[in-house]
Amino acid sequence: MKKASALVLAIIMICSALLLTGCGKSSEDKGAVIQMYLSTFPSNLDPTAAAYGSADNAKLFGLLYEGLFTINEKGELKKGVAADYKYFADVRDDSMKLEIALKNTKWSDGIAVDAEDFVYAWSRILSSEADNPAAPLLYPIKNARKVKEGECSINDLGVCAVKDNVLQITFEKDFTNIEYFIRRLASPALVPLREESAGKFDNDEYSEYSWQTSSTKVIPLTNGAFKYKNITENEIVLERNLHYENVSEVKENPVDKVVKPYQLITAYSEGALADDQIDRFLNGEIFYINLSEASAETIKKAGKTQSSLVPSVYTYFFDTTSRLFSDAKVRQALSIALDRDYINSLTGRNTNAAQGIVPFNVDDTVKKTEFRKEAGNMFAPKGDIEKAKELLAEAKVSGGSFTLEYNKERSYEAEIAEYAKSVWKDLGFTVTLSGKNSKYFYALASEKSAFATGDAKLIALDFQCLTPDAYSMLVGFSKKYAGGKYDPESEEKYTKLNITGYDSEEYDAICDAIVYASNIKDRAEAMHEAEKKLIEDSPVIPLFNNADVYASKELKKIKTDFFGAKIFKDTKMNNYRKYLPAE
Repeated sequence: MKKASALVLAIIMICSALLLTGCGKSSEDKGAVIQMYLSTFPSNLDPTAAAYGSADNAKLFGLLYEGLFTINEKGELKKGVAADYKYFADVRDDSMKLEIALKNTKWSDGIAVDAEDFVYAWSRILSSEADNPAAPLLYPIKNARKVKEGECSINDLGVCAVKDNVLQITFEKDFTNIEYFIRRLASPALVPLREESAGKFDNDEYSEYSWQTSSTKVIPLTNGAFKYKNITENEIVLERNLHYENVSEVKENPVDKVVKPYQLITAYSEGALADDQIDRFLNGEIFYINLSEASAETIKKAGKTQSSLVPSVYTYFFDTTSRLFSDAKVRQALSIALDRDYINSLTGRNTNAAQGIVPFNVDDTVKKTEFRKEAGNMFAPKGDIEKAKELLAEAKVSGGSFTLEYNKERSYEAEIAEYAKSVWKDLGFTVTLSGKNSKYFYALASEKSAFATGDAKLIALDFQCLTPDAYSMLVGFSKKYAGGKYDPESEEKYTKLNITGYDSEEYDAICDAIVYASNIKDRAEAMHEAEKKLIEDSPVIPLFNNADVYASKELKKIKTDFFGAKIFKDTKMNNYRKYLPAE
């Protein structure tokens, strides 16, 4: 009896100890450390530079930064840093105002995220010395465009912190679509930045601070669910931001109250591409693999995958300033000659052939209508060689030579480029294919350095939507709304036009109608008119709508937002203790 009693007592003591440590969870056990392949290695860590380059950027920055609002995969608006908001007519200055109260959340260093962080981030985008395609997203704000064009001081911008945790926005007098603007605030380009940190990354005097991963020695602050723990050429480690939503303020809170995984580790020692990482996934060394840029063979090899369309279009961009491509009929001929259904079949994933400039699943109006469904297919899916020949005859062009630059790290891009080359050869053109690495394209797109140079070239890039509607995909083709540097001393004023160099006064006027529309219906009609004009003038060749593709093992509750960013904060890993690394 004594032995039995002692055994029962021992069992009770052990169970009590287990309960006190979270049913067997050691006090040193901080949660799952998930080995994965999240994305290609970023060359630039600036979260606002997201329009061109690779759709993969969204997968990284969406984990690290959070704006005032977010939009989920269903297109529903959700609060991010915003806790509450109200808008009202202010009789004192006859203006509409929007006030947004912020949640009690903190940067990765424990300092509170406050309203000034949004004021600084947006002022930075609107600087007349900045090249940023996100600038026109803010033009409904009082004096925003005048600030961008150097006509008034940044102090005249209609954005201010009326309290540490309250952001106030004053709108231009003719702008009244406040709810529409609130959806725009979910854009991944409008996240906060803290001046004392981000200002150093922008300043060449601070040599250790650089947005370029190749030269930075300092890790940027973040305000999202995760923070940078470590960045080397061989590894990116993201770690739970303990200050996210202020969890760390309450000692009784478990560390994983809001963010379940402890770390997300992407190792590049095997290579920078999913094709290099697939064997590690199959061998159980990594538990999530992003296949959005993988070869068809790799996707097939991965087995069961998940996929969804993202608002991003794989696109060929013309240098319209070149002599060969100066005529819209030549550009349109090259575009309509391509069989987009065949091109789509080469990707090896659940992409969709492009039906216009604007991708699928973006708003037409906020009343649950979709732009692409309203516009329909703007292309003959199988291509129209005969029409292409007619256009070239009208332009009196019988051929010519040009270069097509594509990303050699994505195998399907080479196949697509070879196909396009063969089609254009039949039209009389000699095409030189030039495979580049992903870093080249990101640097090129963010600096716009190789565009509008007068070279006869096409450049392949992912064209990422920055707003839940078609706005950001369209107005950037206007020189007035490209977000480029503005120099009042220059004859052209805008020192850098849109990424193609496309310049049309008629198109500028259509974009004026988009930007200054008095209601959503008029804005939607103007955006459809803009897309039709772009298809006619063809500064770009849209090919297919990108898809988010991934495979996972041992993971559940993986979510994706509207822009294609992964949301891992609720993700749970089965048997994660089995995979915790040895200290």
